Amino acid sequence: MSRSLDSCPDKIHVDLHYPKMIERQYTIQLLTPLYGGGIKAGMNDPLTLIRPASVRGNLRFWWRAMRGASFTNAASLKERENEVWGSTLNPSPVQVEVKVTHNAGKRRSDSCFGFDEYGPEAYALFPARETNENSIEISKEGGRFLFTIRWYTQERLQKLREMENQRRKKAGKKPLGEYKDIQKDVEAAFWAWVNFGGIGARTRRGLGAIYCLNSSKDKCLHPPSLEGFGSWLKKMYEQFDTSALKSSDIRPWPLLPFEFFVGSKRDDSLSAWHEGLKLLKDFRQGKSVGRDPGSGRAPGRSRWPEAESIRELVMQQRGFTDRAFCSLKAKDTRIPTTYFPRAEFGMPIIFELRDEEIPIKGCEREKKKNIKPTLVPGQDTERMASPLILRPIRFQDGSSAALAFFLKVPPSDKAYLKPGGCDLEQGEKIEGSQIRSAQLATYFDSPMGPANSGGDCRSSSGSALEAFKSYIMEKGFRRIKI
Repeated sequence: MSRSLDSCPDKIHVDLHYPKMIERQYTIQLLTPLYGGGIKAGMNDPLTLIRPASVRGNLRFWWRAMRGASFTNAASLKERENEVWGSTLNPSPVQVEVKVTHNAGKRRSDSCFGFDEYGPEAYALFPARETNENSIEISKEGGRFLFTIRWYTQERLQKLREMENQRRKKAGKKPLGEYKDIQKDVEAAFWAWVNFGGIGARTRRGLGAIYCLNSSKDKCLHPPSLEGFGSWLKKMYEQFDTSALKSSDIRPWPLLPFEFFVGSKRDDSLSAWHEGLKLLKDFRQGKSVGRDPGSGRAPGRSRWPEAESIRELVMQQRGFTDRAFCSLKAKDTRIPTTYFPRAEFGMPIIFELRDEEIPIKGCEREKKKNIKPTLVPGQDTERMASPLILRPIRFQDGSSAALAFFLKVPPSDKAYLKPGGCDLEQGEKIEGSQIRSAQLATYFDSPMGPANSGGDCRSSSGSALEAFKSYIMEKGFRRIKI
């Protein structure tokens, strides 16, 4: 017998009560502009500026960085990660909700999004600048969203495990062990994300950095001040039982370090971000540090060996004689070749040698195209994320500072230099000895050599990352070791 339409309810009843779940709610603010964050790389999501799926991905990453040192292999790590954050076979006991409460609007749509064309912010935003053409939008800093996270209590988790084991028993499968409480896992991941991570693309260079506005309810969530940053870090590491991170053992996945670097106190997060980015820009390609002084806006010759190494490879592959070498820019004999130290900062790196005249028969353009070195650990990998994280951190007293630290990752011991159009015909494998070498700290004006005549090398082993640590401390950054 069919039911009368008159008896249907006006609307579906939704029960918003979440029994046997722990709930936390935070108002989160963007400290720096948001780049990307949508389904398409480098683009804001047209419907949801902050996507819950993106947040869950960030929480997974920071969970591994915080808790991953406790696992000795990928299988055991993955088993626990699936218990906390879910898998394709089992849903996660953690629920995440995001609601944008204030959209600060878009940054200017010019080529540098309102920043100085030659400034450090434009340096961080170079992927967006290269593909801009008025189609890339950058969300302005100051936007806010309400973040809600819920997870099952230990009692509920164990009940679910018992039900699962009953099904496994009927299927003749081995029962699973006790479902360990996930509260500390969730809280550790969230704490690391809001202090060291962000939203969208280029978060390792400080874009999309975040801060909880209602952190006063949890006084330990953010550091109280620049002066109290070290003691706060130590307290939080102890609270989340991160003793396994102290081990010198390296895992195949990134781990949080026990060493951090902080800059000077600033009134706002944008100026703190500027300070940190400027040091990285100067170290990699700034005048009198990463390259020779140029003329006006024209850049001088790089003091890093990659450009000379590429020139040398082009010469070899094209069979140039010493006399024919004059068709290229004059070789810089002070810099050793076949070395690629900046690969430690992450890959790919785009090299473009300007104003090179390489006469090649049948080539439409004589000027050099981009060449990218990419990590090749046995498979075709196009990207290796940088172990350096450089972003502003905000304190509860309202001030900010630039924060830099280096994730514990396996050393960069393999890379591949890809052919670049008409100039480099064949690829070139790069070994670890070509990325780090003591020889790189000894040539004149090396960025890894001494800062002053007669001083100690920034990195006696020729490591670009070690040298950058020394460089930022020269510029006033303070090292905090837990």
